[in-house]
Amino acid sequence: MIDKDTASSQENQRTDGAGQKHRRDGSLLTPRHAVGVKVDGGYSRFVDLMRWLLPIAALILIAVLVGWPGRDSGDGNLTLSFVNLGGQDESLRMISPRYVGIDSHGQPFVITADAATQEETDQDKITLDAVEADVTLKDGRWIVLQSPTGLYNRREETLHMQEWVNIYSDDGSQFNARDVMLDLANGLASSIRPVHGQGPMGLLDAHGFKILDGGKRTRFEGGVKLTIDPGYNKSSPDE
Repeated sequence: MIDKDTASSQENQRTDGAGQKHRRDGSLLTPRHAVGVKVDGGYSRFVDLMRWLLPIAALILIAVLVGWPGRDSGDGNLTLSFVNLGGQDESLRMISPRYVGIDSHGQPFVITADAATQEETDQDKITLDAVEADVTLKDGRWIVLQSPTGLYNRREETLHMQEWVNIYSDDGSQFNARDVMLDLANGLASSIRPVHGQGPMGLLDAHGFKILDGGKRTRFEGGVKLTIDPGYNKSSPDE
């Protein structure tokens, strides 16, 4: 069963969270930090593009969600809180669950949802509605992942994001994927559905992707297409 803590103190946390830099409705995000990245002139444009786009695909799909509740990895602190309970099956449902922790790379993250419902026939399976994950990277940048729904399996240590998954970064990069499966125990993620990405340098499209070695390697598969913006100036101090 999901532990239920006192709701009153968490309501303040919820209020404090209002006016965040991102919203679940997909509206425009306001960056928290201005990011400046020096690009080594010795790299090709292809490598430059990968430096921007591939980390966004890897982002919290692995590096953050490896600390999802239910794992006892000892990598960091993890707390579960909620605002209030609702509905007739109070023992199986939480409203506004909030997961706070530190991933295996020492990066703080917050995972929230509109509701979490535990299956009556299998208490290891938890359905999350309007799930959102926010991580602050060691260099100060932030990344957000949003999906209408996700199924977390505590026994298998997997998170299946069954619908569209939107991924944002404060550098202006955005990825859209679908039907993403995360293997939290082994540091893997994959999708065999189309993925589209855009960033300061251009566009990327593929028929699927795999994230391996805990996020160290990302492989795009099937009909991979790169479109580099001809107006991109890698010598610009803002890029």
